[in-house]
Amino acid sequence: MTVENILLDCDPGLDDAAAIFLAAGSPRIHVLGITTVAGNQTIERVTKNAFFVAKMAGMGDVPIAKGSARPLLRPQVQVCSEIHGETGLGVPVAEPERDPDPRPAAQFIVDVVMREPEKSVTLVATGPLTNVALAARLEPKIVERVKQVVLMGGACHTGNVGPAMEFNIENDPEAAHIVFNEPWQVVMVGLDLTYQARADKSVRDAFKAIGTPAGGFMYQTLETFAENYKAWRGFDAPPL
Repeated sequence: MTVENILLDCDPGLDDAAAIFLAAGSPRIHVLGITTVAGNQTIERVTKNAFFVAKMAGMGDVPIAKGSARPLLRPQVQVCSEIHGETGLGVPVAEPERDPDPRPAAQFIVDVVMREPEKSVTLVATGPLTNVALAARLEPKIVERVKQVVLMGGACHTGNVGPAMEFNIENDPEAAHIVFNEPWQVVMVGLDLTYQARADKSVRDAFKAIGTPAGGFMYQTLETFAENYKAWRGFDAPPL
């Protein structure tokens, strides 16, 4: 089995919390680090959430670096509290038991990519692309060293903030322009695809049935996600 080394750049966020759990649980993935970016909530809250979820997922030794609090050129992002709640996870979040890596996220990304063998690190971005764009500008050599960039963003048919606009790209379109135009391989997982991955009642109940704190947490957060998506978009089950 091939194990993929990834750097996960995220803005937890209920769906990003699920992404951390999936990465932690997959035998095909080795998480080299987690970086945070303002998006679903403020940078302070998403960073706090990353520590909370990582600990619950058994990733207490994975370094977490705090990233950009705002887009490259625009004012601070408008958070998505109508979906992710005031904490970003729909539940109270405990204070972190450890400090973030002292490096800002962009520098952390650069250092890890330059440290690891060429073409051995995949950048996985599930939030606005600010940190990834900053890293590419900070050290252009990472562009040829990265295996690929896999991102959740954009839409081919249906956006969620406009006919062809999706939240992550809309929050920092200049960063997205940089990322999409660098000569590395970009794999775009658009909103159209995520809308086909729905956490319906059977999925949510399966998490509850696990009977662990992590399973209970995912059940609670997905129930909140379901209620908010029903009110906001009329979906019967929330997408991941």
